[in-house]
Amino acid sequence: MIHLILGVNVVVAALTGIVIYLPVLRELTAGIRGFALQTHHWGAVSLLVLMLMNIPFFLKETSIQKIKNSQWTALLLFTLVIELLFTGSLLYLTSKGYIDPSITISQTHIVFGLCLLPLFARHLYLIYWHDIKGQVEDITRRDLLRKAGILFTVVIGWSALDWIKNLQQFSRGEDLKLFEQCNRLSPLPETSIKLPPSTGGYKGRFRVYKIAPIPCATNANWSFTVDGLVEHPIRYDWEDIVKLPRKVQVSDFYCVEGWSVKQVTYEGIPISQLLSSAVVKPEGLFVKFISGDGAYTDMLSLEQALMEDVMCALLIDGNPIPSDLGGPTRLIVPQMFAYKAVKWLTRIELVAEPQLGYWEQRGYQTDAWVGTPPVSK
Repeated sequence: MIHLILGVNVVVAALTGIVIYLPVLRELTAGIRGFALQTHHWGAVSLLVLMLMNIPFFLKETSIQKIKNSQWTALLLFTLVIELLFTGSLLYLTSKGYIDPSITISQTHIVFGLCLLPLFARHLYLIYWHDIKGQVEDITRRDLLRKAGILFTVVIGWSALDWIKNLQQFSRGEDLKLFEQCNRLSPLPETSIKLPPSTGGYKGRFRVYKIAPIPCATNANWSFTVDGLVEHPIRYDWEDIVKLPRKVQVSDFYCVEGWSVKQVTYEGIPISQLLSSAVVKPEGLFVKFISGDGAYTDMLSLEQALMEDVMCALLIDGNPIPSDLGGPTRLIVPQMFAYKAVKWLTRIELVAEPQLGYWEQRGYQTDAWVGTPPVSK
């Protein structure tokens, strides 16, 4: 029974890990992603606890005999589980901002997870199928192992290439030309600044996520509004917003799913500047940010929105933000996870009551602080 419980736990962790990892499943599983992420975390914790509580089980004669039957598979499987728990713990601490983020941690965790799948399948066959059905024909076993070996080779090969590619990207940064730019706006925002010598461009690799078709902006169809509980509602055309005073800051970008991008140079308009121009009414206690895709929203308290590093960014590393990455205007909230950083930002609405954002409705935390929340002044 203990063996079965451990196996079910590994299956749950594997399935939720696949849901979290595969970008192609992001839109299909939007309604359960928050649940899957929490299940993955707690599944890992329970797996560790179960393994520690059941050390005597692994030392029993029957367990040792089963391990002998499975030859080297059980040992490798056990080793991979330990490594997954270790790298997963590092990823969790990274996502909370407690340790310096590195793309290699995420990729190593993924590689270990992909390696585990064929080993786990072989372990099940040797432990259960072999015990229940008795001896099987050698040719059947050889055929099974051959197919498993092919799958294992493909998985390892693909994972290794992906890991090497991402390691290289982290060490040298990323070319923004890789991303789609469907916006057709004029004039383009220009910067006279040079990247700080300490950065030389952001380090890491962005991933393109969306929940609806990416909106493509033109001068005719694009506008930016600040309205709701304000004294002076504002509507900007593109020609207006590129003329507004901008500030420059270097920030790190954290995704709640464990990856991050370091030393990103943003240039944009502080949210505090936009709200000051509109003059917030006393009852306007919350700030709702609305995406031009017609589907995505999120919210900050007024105090959070007025933090000095919260901005509506127009430029990244001195270049217009590609549409793939949320351009032409994207909310930046460096002290919170990136699901608060609304892409294709076109509207800011002041409201009296809090409202759950897109991912908060699906289980994510409302206050998405990276690490320790700042002290209120």
